[in-house]
Amino acid sequence: MSKSNKLTKKERRAATREKMQALREQERKRAKRNRLIAGGIVALVLVISLVAIIKIVGAHKEENYTGTARAAELQNVTKDYGIPFGKDGKAIAAQEGLPQVGIYADYMCSHCIVLHHEAKEAYKEHENAGDVQLIQHPVATMRTEFSELGAAAVFYVATYAPDNFGDFNDALFAKSYDIMSEKSEPPSAEEIARIAAKAGVPKDVAADLPASITSEAWKKVVAESNKVFSDHNYKGTPTITVNGEEISGWSKVGMPEFLKQVAALKK
Repeated sequence: MSKSNKLTKKERRAATREKMQALREQERKRAKRNRLIAGGIVALVLVISLVAIIKIVGAHKEENYTGTARAAELQNVTKDYGIPFGKDGKAIAAQEGLPQVGIYADYMCSHCIVLHHEAKEAYKEHENAGDVQLIQHPVATMRTEFSELGAAAVFYVATYAPDNFGDFNDALFAKSYDIMSEKSEPPSAEEIARIAAKAGVPKDVAADLPASITSEAWKKVVAESNKVFSDHNYKGTPTITVNGEEISGWSKVGMPEFLKQVAALKK
């Protein structure tokens, strides 16, 4: 006969109560553990939600470029709508006594995009050396929205944030490269303002950029730049000039080597 059969009825009841108590204690601990886990999950969800809200609010603030249109009173722009580069890519007045290399480019022209991508370091080298005066002529010969907005934007930044012109121009061409590579879509005026802000353009200047470049006054600036291009009978972009004369042989040696040859003219 087993030991359990030797227990009295009272002892069996006591053993049953102990087992029930042990089960209730296990259930209590399990419920407590589940509450803690559930509480942790709720807390984690709240943290994730809070972070998401912060990001959404931040993004909303970042997209809020509700400034006003500034006057199209161009600064650091030549009479034929060129923007001269100075040291560190700053937009400056044209410098005398230097060979002048003009670059007529459209931000939606694939050849212009590739040219800038391949030559941007050479541009910086000669800008900082001061042996060549690089002058960018923004045009919208492709007649796309980004062609026109991009051209207006660089005239605007050259005028109101000249110290940031080179970085903004590089960033805009980087966006163009992504578009060409089908990694991105053409930006809106507000997206161009965000590009400008990330390139260091002051907040107040970036805030007024969308209203400015979509205004009739700045559209007219781009139209006048296009007219200069047309009046010279230039056929396509990029068009490269040296001291105002169109040069066709630069592509045979590549822009970096071509700039070295032009720089030698100063010596």
